[in-house]
Amino acid sequence: MRLMGCVSGAGADAEGREARKVNKQIEEQLAKDKQVMRATHRLLLLGAGESGKSTIVKQMRILHINGFNEAEKMEKIKDIRRNIRDAMQVRECFDSCCKLPPLAVCRVAISACI
Repeated sequence: MRLMGCVSGAGADAEGREARKVNKQIEEQLAKDKQVMRATHRLLLLGAGESGKSTIVKQMRILHINGFNEAEKMEKIKDIRRNIRDAMQVRECFDSCCKLPPLAVCRVAISACI
């Protein structure tokens, strides 16, 4: 006489193999992620506002990852031009207020002292 089991069967065996396969894939991915986390360096930047924390992050990204993309280059060009314009306006305002000698005269005086 043959007994039919209600716990195991052909379908349950296939499901178990599939579950073990999925479990193995998950375990392998967890092991890879663990290696990546161990190799990742983390740095906590502390400081007051405007002390350069985000600047350091941007410089590290530029140096070690892939630099600027085209949109970032165009944005930086605009920033640089704006900074030059602002510096020229400040210099012009300062010159009109303080009546400094022209830059060429200052260079001659400095080179004579050296």
